[in-house]
Amino acid sequence: MINSITVCGNMAADPEERKGERTTFAKGRIGVSQPGKDREGNPKPTIWFDLTAWSQWQIKDLLRCSTGDRVTASGRLELQEWTDRDGAARQSLGIRLNDIERHDRSDRPGRGEEQAQAPRQPAADDMSDLPF
Repeated sequence: MINSITVCGNMAADPEERKGERTTFAKGRIGVSQPGKDREGNPKPTIWFDLTAWSQWQIKDLLRCSTGDRVTASGRLELQEWTDRDGAARQSLGIRLNDIERHDRSDRPGRGEEQAQAPRQPAADDMSDLPF
């Protein structure tokens, strides 16, 4: 069985580097919006994934991201289980990163950035700027 996932979403907060007993790793969180609306016409809920980076390159790539950055994360899907402060069993979805790519805001035209416009071509009959 293959356990692989790729998601595209926004970083929920700045990632953090952490020191374990034997190794250093980095943690982050990504929110993935679902397109469309539910049966009542409300937006579908955001799906949240905890990101964990273990190799030095993955850690560096994750730490380059910041809150609100649009990213594509790929890796192995993990179900994380823990007990909260009240003693209740909790679960969350996690991705053990293989790769994370940050998308530059300029890659998304119409989001506050000016769209690149083609240079204006002079009309064929406009000869006013010819040097002779």
